[in-house]
Amino acid sequence: MNKRSWIGSDNKILPVVCVMTFIVIIWYGFSVVLNAPWEYDKAKRASITLSTADLISQTWSQKRPKLPTPHQITKEMWDTTINKKITSKRSLVYHGLITFYETIYGFAFGTGLGILLAIGIVYNRATAMSVMPWSASKTQVLFKLRAPRSTPYLFTSLKLGMAAAVVGAIVGELPSGGGGGLGFRMLSGSTFGNTLHIWSGLFSAAILAGSLIAIISIIQRVVLKRMALELS
Repeated sequence: MNKRSWIGSDNKILPVVCVMTFIVIIWYGFSVVLNAPWEYDKAKRASITLSTADLISQTWSQKRPKLPTPHQITKEMWDTTINKKITSKRSLVYHGLITFYETIYGFAFGTGLGILLAIGIVYNRATAMSVMPWSASKTQVLFKLRAPRSTPYLFTSLKLGMAAAVVGAIVGELPSGGGGGLGFRMLSGSTFGNTLHIWSGLFSAAILAGSLIAIISIIQRVVLKRMALELS
């Protein structure tokens, strides 16, 4: 990799790192502000005076903070993925797999239905007779004209559909009584006042959605590359 490409890479990465660093700093600051009332109340009842260092330390280590710090969320996610058995209902992997399967089922159903509806709309007789070419069959037009032209838009729709499927799966889990999934975990965390469960569930849902969309992006690049080679 030449010097110019390294510079270009740094120019893309540096702004992201700066923004993320700024967000983390602000996050830690708000953790102190939002969690401080509990510490002040506790200190008042014990008739002690909190120093600034003690206040920061204690607000960043509360068991049930109003706003958990990034390191608390990271620790919670580590403990509930690495230190728990996958079959345990306290495992984030257990709940993540439930949400994953629900997402895939919903995504497959929605995508299949959408494609069928699109084909049905395209092959409406009145529209077909006005715009379809005379020399080609319906099958030829579908696979040689419409499918290649619509492929980039199809993958964009698939990415949006995957994100919506994750949200739909989580929303569907919320009213599930003794079930599982990331939505159920966030709901139970809200019920019992455990904000770490809520935030770890949110981060896990974001990671799940991002990973699934990344897989679609990889498939998109492979398919479009092969199509370009076939047309060249």
